[in-house]
Amino acid sequence: MKTESRDQVSDLFRSSYLLDDPALCVNSRARKVICTDCEKACAVKAIKPGVDNISLNEDDCTLCGACVPVCPAGALRLSVFDPAKFLEAAAQMDELHVHCSESRDGGGGIVIPCHLMIDARLASVATNGGKRDLILHGRPQCHECPRANAKNHAPPLSQALKRWFGPSSRAVRWARAGEEAQSKASQHLDQAQANRRNFLRLAGARAISNISWLVPASTGTLAQEAGIYVPGEFKRKEEPYQRALAATASAYVWHENPLLPFMLRRISDACSHCGICADRCPTGALGHAHGPGWKGIDYEAQACTNCGLCTAICPEAAISAQAATSWEMVVEPRQPLTRCELERCSRCGQPFKASDDAVCPACNKETDMDAAWMAMLGG
Repeated sequence: MKTESRDQVSDLFRSSYLLDDPALCVNSRARKVICTDCEKACAVKAIKPGVDNISLNEDDCTLCGACVPVCPAGALRLSVFDPAKFLEAAAQMDELHVHCSESRDGGGGIVIPCHLMIDARLASVATNGGKRDLILHGRPQCHECPRANAKNHAPPLSQALKRWFGPSSRAVRWARAGEEAQSKASQHLDQAQANRRNFLRLAGARAISNISWLVPASTGTLAQEAGIYVPGEFKRKEEPYQRALAATASAYVWHENPLLPFMLRRISDACSHCGICADRCPTGALGHAHGPGWKGIDYEAQACTNCGLCTAICPEAAISAQAATSWEMVVEPRQPLTRCELERCSRCGQPFKASDDAVCPACNKETDMDAAWMAMLGG
C-alpha cells in the first residue's frame, strides 16, 4: 500500500477499526437471522448482521464499540481494544479512573474508545466484584460527542453490580467536578501502538479493504432456511468478556439472585443425539462427550453467553435455558447434560443411538429414498 504523506502513515497507527469474524456469528451457524444485538446497540444503524456476512457502513460507523460487548459469539472487536489488557491496567490502579477518547480533563487513568465498550461483566472484574468504584471521565453529558452518547450508561452497570454482589456494592459513576486520579499517567487503549508488527497488520488490513471492490457483489439473495448440516468444522473461540468474568468469578461473593450473568442448559429425552448443538456452539460451552459404547453432550455454564443458537437449531426442540440463581450451580467446569448407549448399524457399521431398529436413521432414510425412486420409475 502506498502512503502519500506522513499523516497517512500516522493514521495507520492512531485509527481503530471494527473487525468482524462472520465464521463466529450465530446467524451464519443457524443459517437464518436469530440475533440482531449489534444492530440494536448501534445508534447510527451502521451495522447489520446477515446469514453470510456482517454488513458495515464505514462512513456512518463512529467506532464507539457499542456493538462489541453485546455480540454473544465474540464475532466483533475493535482493533485497538482488548478486554484483557483493560483489566490488566485496572488491576494496577488504586483508584479506577477510565477516560473515553473524547475526555479532555487532563487526568490520569485508562483511556478507551468509548465507555459503551464496558459492560456489566467487565465492570464486575474491574471493580473486584463491586468492591470499588469505577469512575468515568468524558465530555460533560457526552455533549456533541462524535462517537456516541454514553451519558446514561453508568446507572444500569451499577444496578447489575448490586444485583450480583448485593446492595452494598460500589458504583459505576461519572467523575464529580474536579475529581481525578492521583497520578497523571495515562494508559491508552484507544489507539494502536506504533511498532513494526502493528504497522504490518494494520497496513495489511487497509490494503485488503482498499481492493475489496474487485470482488463482485452477489446479485442474488441466499435462502435463509434453517439447515441441519454445513460441511466442515465450526470455529470455536471463548467470548473475551465472558472469559474475563469466568476467570475471576470464583473469587467474588455472589448475591443469590435469579439474574446472575450465567445460564444453565437442560436437554430433554426428546434429544436424538445428533450433536448439532455441540458442533455449532461458538464459545465451546456445549461439547461432545464420549465413552466406551456411549456418547453425549456436556456443558460449561461459565463459557455460555446465552446466544440462543442451540435452542434455535435443535431439530427436536429438546434444549431449554434456565437461570442460574447461585454461584454453586455453575462452579463445575463441565457438566453432563445427556448421554445415550450406542450400537452399530447392521448395514453401514456406524455407531448410532440404540433403538429397536438394527439400522441407523441414515440408512433407513436411504432405503426410503431408494423405494421412492423405484416407485417413480415404475419399479
